[in-house]
Amino acid sequence: MIGLRWLCWVPLILLGATEVWLRNYDGWGAWASSPLLLGPAVVSFSIVLAGLFECVRELRAGRLSLLAPVYTLIAALPLIWLAVRRYMI
Repeated sequence: MIGLRWLCWVPLILLGATEVWLRNYDGWGAWASSPLLLGPAVVSFSIVLAGLFECVRELRAGRLSLLAPVYTLIAALPLIWLAVRRYMI
């Protein structure tokens, strides 16, 4: 879980940097640069998957702490933001 504690912030940092970069583009430039959002999404998905495995492992051991689900949720925030951005904005 120590690795999850530090890795859960990486997708948020990547998404923030990508969003700052994409603000420079307008119109078709923003559409053309949208594949840059795949980086934070893929990293977020893989860390969320690792976090879910950690939660299941702790649950089977009978010692599920609150930290593993919280770190998993933090890592999932870019996926949630991209879904909201795609369908709501």
